[in-house]
Amino acid sequence: MSEDVPLAGQVHSVPARIEYNGPAKIAEFFESSRRQTADRHESATFRGRPLQGVEVEVPESYRLYIAEKLVEENQDNNACKLVLKKQFKRLNVWSLDEPADTAKLLQAIAWVEIAESISCGR
Repeated sequence: MSEDVPLAGQVHSVPARIEYNGPAKIAEFFESSRRQTADRHESATFRGRPLQGVEVEVPESYRLYIAEKLVEENQDNNACKLVLKKQFKRLNVWSLDEPADTAKLLQAIAWVEIAESISCGR
């Protein structure tokens, strides 16, 4: 099932509420302000606000997905069906006031790696 989902380019997690879901002209409006800084960090601006970022690869056996809720008529239960649209192996996490390394999303990914390493390779 997930093997049929196309592997897409990049996904960005920005600290902003954006009332839009869908493709965006990232190369034109966001990528142009990205700069490499020390280590594996980056800086950029979004709507004039400075951001600090880091690119992260998810653990080898994991993927990130964009899913769309499938609306079905006559649905009697609270079950929800999702259709996988795109998959990603890495993402860029951005932060406003602190290093992006401290973002909760990155902590969750690190927890997955730690849990796998202590599970004795299950």
